[in-house]
Amino acid sequence: DGVYDPRHPNDRLLLGMKGSISEFELGVLRMRMLEAARAKARRGELRHTPPIGYLWDHQVGVILDPDLRVQEVIRLTFRKFRELGSARQTLLWLAQEQVHFPRPSDSVTLTSFEWRAVRYTQVIKLLKNPFYAGVYAYGKTSNKIEAHNGRGRVARKRQKPIEEWDVFLKDHHEGYISWEDYECNQSQLARNAFGQKGGVKSGRGGDALLAGLVCCGRCGRRVRVA
Repeated sequence: DGVYDPRHPNDRLLLGMKGSISEFELGVLRMRMLEAARAKARRGELRHTPPIGYLWDHQVGVILDPDLRVQEVIRLTFRKFRELGSARQTLLWLAQEQVHFPRPSDSVTLTSFEWRAVRYTQVIKLLKNPFYAGVYAYGKTSNKIEAHNGRGRVARKRQKPIEEWDVFLKDHHEGYISWEDYECNQSQLARNAFGQKGGVKSGRGGDALLAGLVCCGRCGRRVRVA
């Protein structure tokens, strides 16, 4: 709407003021959008891509996938994990029985999917996702900003503990398991973690048979060979 000459002090002042005002307005718009999203999430109405086994209905909200085969494979995975007590053993059993999991055809959404052999990541995501326990959660991760070579950079996302989640709504929708079962599953997965303090997992085999069995007398961590 005008022509400015940067050689003139008044024009430089106007250009600087307009640039600062535009930058400030963008920041205000972004904060308003984020706060609106948080307010909608606190009501449990902020929609995001649901995990396998769920769909968003415009009138009802979150519903179970009407495909009974999808429901059965999810419930079967939870049952076998409670029976075997290990995600890897659950994977091996599913692979032995040739149980397939649905995967998105475009690797993003489940508007169309195809059945493929089950993977370990699918079993772990299924067991660790609180959405299957009827919980609507928002703000489970956070970005940690660190200085690198004198400049700011965003590090990898970190998972926040449950008590620090921004939104935590129980009984938001119908779950495949109860919240108590979900907590038991997380405790079992934590005990199965290799090399963790208080874990029950032994060594991975090889010549050093005591690796993963011998614990340090000071810190309690399991001794391993390096």
